Amino acid sequence: MKDSLLITACLFLFLLSSCTSDKLESVANDDQEYAKDETLFDVELSYSDSAVVQVRIISPMLVRKKENNELLEEFPKGLHVEFLNASGNVSSYLDAKYATRYERKGIVIAEDSVVVYNRLNEKLETSQLTWDEKNQNLETPRFVKITRPKKGDTIYGFGLTADQEFNRFELKEVSGKSKFDNLVNSVK
Repeated sequence: MKDSLLITACLFLFLLSSCTSDKLESVANDDQEYAKDETLFDVELSYSDSAVVQVRIISPMLVRKKENNELLEEFPKGLHVEFLNASGNVSSYLDAKYATRYERKGIVIAEDSVVVYNRLNEKLETSQLTWDEKNQNLETPRFVKITRPKKGDTIYGFGLTADQEFNRFELKEVSGKSKFDNLVNSVK
């Protein structure tokens, strides 16, 4: 019995000593490299405040990675963002073919065929849009097209700032077309 314990202890010490610190360090570095990038498929993320879901992000693919000590979430196959009101109903949504979320800054930069709809079915189209999660607003310096079917008009412009529900917006440079009756009524 004593011999078998002695043999087991010697075998354990031999195995432990065969693992050099270089090998352990190499394994640790491999784990750190692996931990940098993470790919997830068919993702649904929910963001809440005081146990109330405010935003839902749906994407076929999410790549989480670390760049310059910043955690990035890249959506290379696009994303669908739903902005929810206090009752849990969708008040607006955003679609894009590509997006990057910068966790520390709290912003999402959506690119390529960006479309935002609000509850009035008004539609914003642009090539790039920044969503500021903390201030709950949308912004772009680029060309935008806003279609408002209930008002019968289309607005074109450069540079937009809007709330994330896309209920209120401000354009820097504007042009557009409107029904004559709507134009006359807005002047009165």
